[in-house]
Amino acid sequence: MNSALLLMLVPLVGGLTAYGVWPRSPRLATLSGALTSGVLALLALWLPVGEPIRLLGFEIPVDQAFTILGREFIFETSGRPALVFLHLAGTFLFAGTLAVPMRRLFIPTSLSILGAMAAALFVRPFLYAAIFLALSAAAFGGILSDPHHPRSRGALRLLVFVVLGMPFILLAGSQLSLSGQIPSELDQLNRILVLLGIGFAFLMALPPFHFWMVDIADDSPPYAVAFVLTLFQGAAIFFLLRFLAEFAWLRTIPQVHQALGVAGAAMCLMGGMLAPIQDRLGRLTGYAAMANMGVILLALSSGKEAGTEAALVMLALRGLSLGVWGVALTVLRQRYSQDTLTDLRGRAKEQPLASTAVVVAGLSLAGLPGLAGFSGHWATLQLLGAPTAPANYAPLLAIAGSMIACELAYLRFASAMLAGAGRLAFRREEGRLPALFLGAGVMMLILLGLLPQLVLPFIARSALLFGNLAVP
Repeated sequence: MNSALLLMLVPLVGGLTAYGVWPRSPRLATLSGALTSGVLALLALWLPVGEPIRLLGFEIPVDQAFTILGREFIFETSGRPALVFLHLAGTFLFAGTLAVPMRRLFIPTSLSILGAMAAALFVRPFLYAAIFLALSAAAFGGILSDPHHPRSRGALRLLVFVVLGMPFILLAGSQLSLSGQIPSELDQLNRILVLLGIGFAFLMALPPFHFWMVDIADDSPPYAVAFVLTLFQGAAIFFLLRFLAEFAWLRTIPQVHQALGVAGAAMCLMGGMLAPIQDRLGRLTGYAAMANMGVILLALSSGKEAGTEAALVMLALRGLSLGVWGVALTVLRQRYSQDTLTDLRGRAKEQPLASTAVVVAGLSLAGLPGLAGFSGHWATLQLLGAPTAPANYAPLLAIAGSMIACELAYLRFASAMLAGAGRLAFRREEGRLPALFLGAGVMMLILLGLLPQLVLPFIARSALLFGNLAVP
């Protein structure tokens, strides 16, 4: 048996099972998807590396690697945190589909994407992960469109940008494999850094390649958007972390950390400037998610182990916020297909729980104190420390400015939803399962905001598995 092959095939089997069960019982198919993802998370934690599996007194031999088309696929300890994160996020998001209507292909496609992301973590040389991320981007197009969103401009842009970025990363990989260590020639080093910079700019949706994030949030099913912004961007961050861990000499180059800082600040500034002027809730969340990703990159730019921990904290709590947001906006759109400021005016009295949840989830994504997302933002601000030069205040101002701007933008929508209290009768229209999911989600966002220590130690231990990412 091979651990990597098992973790790649189980999602495909689970997806086929969910597809076959769906016509008889959509709810059972959804539960099977969540169960499959949960089992995969447990396997990622439990499967030994380089040792036989001992079960009921028997030993099952485990092969170290298997080969497809000349490329090896190996399950290593450093891949555990990424796999556990992706599958736990998948379990949570699959469970949420019980509360919102989804198409038959949603569960099978999403599980197949998880299998492709697992392959991206296993393939050696690991730079070929870019190919599997591109396949994931293509598959996401299948869940970002439905009869109500027949032409998702964001899905097409996601695929185009990821495919454009893939050759640059592969070309840089060919140069790195030839050198084997830090290049001795300055021209070769600069060429590698430029290629990597362009490739990751496409992959991480850095400005001006960020349009797909806003577009999918605007013209795609909200819950599918939560999947993409959680799983795909999570996989991209893990790819970046693996890259820095694999080529340790990159961490000795100050320009690498400076580039991460500039990219993160640019995402914060772009998201913070454009979020307050949006009159559609979906587009607002696209820019808030962009600013949130900018803070994650700024945490990694610190060059400290605590920066990796802060980035993983924000990545995990980002998935929780987006999942609650996706269900809430789906419920709000079921009656009125639009989510403009005008259409949402007075909705809090008709759908109080969904209106509350969509605002609380957005505020958590923006980093409001007292909610789950704040802990990662605060840790990043502390990491960047007291600047010694005026120019070093830019990252701090970018983070603080984006937080305030996005929070004010969500409060603007909250004010509109609460308007007209005297004209609308109180009615509850969320439904039992959506209300249960939204109520539990809001409570978790508040609880983790007040007691972040419930999850921080586990995430900190996960960060250690990536190796020492601090600047030597």
